[in-house]
Amino acid sequence: LILSYLASALFSLLITVFFIRKFFPLLLKRFNKDIFKKIICLSWSFAGLTIAGIILISLDITMLGFLKSAEIVGNYSIATRIVQGLFLISGMFSGALLPSISRFANNKEQISVIIRKANSFILMMTIPLIFGGILISHKLIPAIFGFQYQQGILSFQILLLVLLPFSLLNILNYLLLSSNLQNKIFKYVMLTLFLNIILNFV
Repeated sequence: LILSYLASALFSLLITVFFIRKFFPLLLKRFNKDIFKKIICLSWSFAGLTIAGIILISLDITMLGFLKSAEIVGNYSIATRIVQGLFLISGMFSGALLPSISRFANNKEQISVIIRKANSFILMMTIPLIFGGILISHKLIPAIFGFQYQQGILSFQILLLVLLPFSLLNILNYLLLSSNLQNKIFKYVMLTLFLNIILNFV
């Protein structure tokens, strides 16, 4: 499975390189060291955020694999799959706000209006999902994954509670990004990562 995933990724890369090969000479001809250095300086924190986010998502299951049984890992993983799908929806909504937030980054009044409306929409969207998910989880989990995963119901109910703060935090992150304060986000994410490891052991 891993080898097939790697092969498909390499195949996609080769196809992409094939179609954009004619742009390489133009890219090298107009290469600007100063712009390149500036992009690297601005993007390292984005790369770090992406890597830290991937680690944060997979850390719990990885630690469970070392500390607990395969059965517990399976029950926990099915709960995280559904919740991560809901995270994706809220992430797409927050990402759609970035152009508006960036456009009015220096207008505190307009930014305040955007954030207030966004938070209201997040509350209106996530609160019914949380309570609805908790109420129907006893039927939802067995219907999707089977009755053998009923022990994952409690994990699913608890993880649903993370949806609201996660969604609100996404908007705050984009607000900081629009103000070029991504370095601060990176520090907080690393702190969260370290705290998550400690709490997982507890």
